[in-house]
Amino acid sequence: MKIKSYIFSILLIHTLFLIFLSDKSLAQVSSQEICFVKLTENIGYIIDTAENNECNCIPYVDKKNFSCAALILLSDNKFLLRVMLVDSLGFRDINIEKNDVLQLFYSASTIKNNIALIDDKLEEDLLKMMTGEAQAYKLIDFEELSEEYHIESVKKTSLQHNFNFVNLGFGIAASQHQSYYSLGLEIGLAD
Repeated sequence: MKIKSYIFSILLIHTLFLIFLSDKSLAQVSSQEICFVKLTENIGYIIDTAENNECNCIPYVDKKNFSCAALILLSDNKFLLRVMLVDSLGFRDINIEKNDVLQLFYSASTIKNNIALIDDKLEEDLLKMMTGEAQAYKLIDFEELSEEYHIESVKKTSLQHNFNFVNLGFGIAASQHQSYYSLGLEIGLAD
């Protein structure tokens, strides 16, 4: 009788443990991990008002309502731009496509000096605030995404097609005691 109650107790404890463990596992699965993307060394993870005024990176929000923004890569490999609005207007999430991300990167690349108004401590606080419902976040540089999103091939393609050329030609033709001359000039620009 003692053995049966002992086995029953062990089975009951294991069953309860599995029930609570599975609830915990389900909660962990439903929480998202997000990834903040640093566009360039001069901008960082947070785009503030001074940077946005310089590069005009965030055209989705009126500048008078713009406080700061961050590029976020979600766990399903989709991008969104989380914009923090001034005062108590809260956040606005803007889903963006790969081409929009590339445009954001190129616009941000126009800033050559660090003009950030946000220091490291404030940036860390803003990142925690912008994490939202996600329980964890990671930090990643834009270059780390370049292979997956073919950033280098886009840059090389645009550079390959940006050139000028000049053709100059001169020719002589002769036919039964008469000479003919030809002169040609061609200037081209390929974009």
